[in-house]
Amino acid sequence: MNMSFVVPVKESLKMEYQLPPPPITTPNLVPHQVPVGVMQGTLNHIQTVQDDNNRWTQYHQLWRQHVYMNVSTMSVYMKVIGNDSKLGKILNRDFLGERSRYIEVGTEKIMLPGKFEEYYERIKDFEVRDDDVYILAFPKTGSRWVQEMVWLLLNNLDFKKACEVSLDLRSPLLELEAIFENLVGDFHYFDAVVNLESPRCIRSHLIWPLLPTAISNGTKQPKIIVILRDPEDICTSYYYQAKGIEGYSGNWNDFCELFLGGKVPFGPFWKHVLSFWEQRHRPNIMFVSYKKMKADLIGNIRNVASFLGKKLSEEDVIRMHEHLTFDNLKKSEGFNMEHLIKIKKVDVNPFIRTGVVGGHKNVMSPEVIEAFKQQREHYLTGTDLTFD
Repeated sequence: MNMSFVVPVKESLKMEYQLPPPPITTPNLVPHQVPVGVMQGTLNHIQTVQDDNNRWTQYHQLWRQHVYMNVSTMSVYMKVIGNDSKLGKILNRDFLGERSRYIEVGTEKIMLPGKFEEYYERIKDFEVRDDDVYILAFPKTGSRWVQEMVWLLLNNLDFKKACEVSLDLRSPLLELEAIFENLVGDFHYFDAVVNLESPRCIRSHLIWPLLPTAISNGTKQPKIIVILRDPEDICTSYYYQAKGIEGYSGNWNDFCELFLGGKVPFGPFWKHVLSFWEQRHRPNIMFVSYKKMKADLIGNIRNVASFLGKKLSEEDVIRMHEHLTFDNLKKSEGFNMEHLIKIKKVDVNPFIRTGVVGGHKNVMSPEVIEAFKQQREHYLTGTDLTFD
């Protein structure tokens, strides 16, 4: 069933369902069928009117708490996050930036920018190729670092191109257009991913159930690399990115509270990371520890190359190690994202700030560190998952 939405006046909305002839008579919509686009206010009732060709739905007043379930599949839970909780108020006050709203998606209630609604089906229907390689991780886990490594392995160690062409053009984030409403320039990132020449290196921050269906149901089994990092360090790094490029205007303590409460984009963190850990027995998945990458970069280069079936000489390994060091990437125009930093006019580059392990200890209060410790014990007990 195709559908389009029309908003003619402030006091009411009309939703047109374009239906093939003959006319179909249907009952009034129930609340879970109302689109996320109905943003604010209080809905009293919905009235459905039928003409010869279409069904029209008149919304009498608007409603603040609304839930939308995809009308064609009736399978996707989406709910706008309102101001009915402390975290919701902080989120909508301090973290909208250029975004208009946030939504909870799926049974896991993953928090995503509202624009994701427009891209959900395109991402689920994304055509996965057998020779794709996917880099999957929560934001600020070191995924761009691993992505740079994988891109080089898939592209015959083309260091020249890696230094001259930005990584976000060589290998765009799958859902980038779905999480930012005002991207700089007219480059279409989603189409770029679709049209990349094989083998593609594709990065995503989406939880396992929201990945392309061909991956989540096992129809296709491309190589997948999942990056793990301590959540305390992720939270610290995420704060600087949120302040720098995502429009977060709140303070550090409130951001920690949002993170712990699962109210940052792609959160809750624990649901996210455990969704991948549940897939650990799949032969096409490899887990990489950020902490181990920092401690033994050369060893991890060899391990990832072996996983991808790539043979490297000792000279190749040394050259890759030199390219992938923090100091070198900080200078590389193909990696450091300085073009975006100049546009955003921020003082600290959040894409390559310090990269240290345990940096959270310098900024987190003992109370926040204890809160993270308690969450670790709660969520990791019996899972065998570690970030070491």
